Amino acid sequence: MLKKIILYTIIYIVVSFLISFNEIQCALNGENLCWYNLIGKYIIFLLAITLYDKVLKPKIFKNNER
Repeated sequence: MLKKIILYTIIYIVVSFLISFNEIQCALNGENLCWYNLIGKYIIFLLAITLYDKVLKPKIFKNNER
């Protein structure tokens, strides 16, 4: 589970850097609202990935055992 969280964190950082560089630059300048925004998006991202991993993935890729 820890490996997945680390991998998802790296993916989130890369995607955030590519999509919203201005927001990251704003957070690095020390503005609190930008930090809250980044942290909130990260938490939502982790919840969505966990939901996919635990609920959707087993339903989509279930084995057809007979």
